Order: sequence, then C-alpha cells, then structure tokens
Amino acid sequence: MSIFEYSRSPWTARMLSVLRIVTGLMFLTAGTTKLFGFPPSPTPMLPVHLMSQFGLAGMLETIGGTNATGRVNKPSKMHVPPIVSNIPASPNCDIK
Repeated sequence: MSIFEYSRSPWTARMLSVLRIVTGLMFLTAGTTKLFGFPPSPTPMLPVHLMSQFGLAGMLETIGGTNATGRVNKPSKMHVPPIVSNIPASPNCDIK
C-alpha cells in the first residue's frame, strides 16, 4: 500500500482530524501565551512589542493555530447574514 492510495479505514480521517486539532491548539496556546500571557507561563514574561520578532511569532502562532483547528477555514459552516446573501452579483461576474 502506498501513501498516495486512499485508505478504506474510517479511522484514517478521524486520526488526521484529531492530529490537526491538537496541533492547532498547541500553536494557539503558544501564541496566546506570548501575546496575552494566558495561559500563564512558568517564567515571568516581559510585555511583547507586536512589531518585534517575538510579537510576530505570537501573531502567526495565534492565527495559524486558529486556522488549523478549523475555526476559520470552513466558510461553508459559518453563518452568512441575510443582507450579504441578497447582494446581487456584478454583471461581469460568472458566479451565479
């Protein structure tokens, strides 16, 4: 069996989902610790400047962790307000 072949086991997709969620939560926790101090780290931290390398790492970890857990990258599951869904498309747009 190759890694490129589809697996018939239902556990493959479940385990990949668990791995993605746990990895995303680890990145999210590391980013929020750097930016907001929550959860508190064992060593006291100085305030972080967002334009420093440490601040940029915290922002990327927080955004990437949120994205990896599936909270942001599933637009089909998100609520679309009725105002947005009733906006007519541009005449030059091919999407109906």
